[in-house]
Amino acid sequence: MSIFTGSEVLFFFLGALFTLAAGGGVLIARKFALNWQAWTLGVLGTLLALFTVGWSVSSFLEGEPTAGVVGMLLFGFPALVLLILAYRVTPKSPLDVTQES
Repeated sequence: MSIFTGSEVLFFFLGALFTLAAGGGVLIARKFALNWQAWTLGVLGTLLALFTVGWSVSSFLEGEPTAGVVGMLLFGFPALVLLILAYRVTPKSPLDVTQES
């Protein structure tokens, strides 16, 4: 008998993934000059990807594998499209972080 249920472990890892995604967003924002399109597409794509993971894993834990697979298709594919579009609209030249003293 374990201390934590599957749902508790799921939400712990979703929180960790969200924290990593937020930290990655900060690092990307420091390295590149992101416009509002890149920010919007990146945030929506990341949140939809995290929602996909939560939906699918919770569906599998509840014994509904069909709902999990359909959730991956309905939510995961648009998340990938949004993240690819965010990558495409992100400026490719990094910010000049050198400062003259």
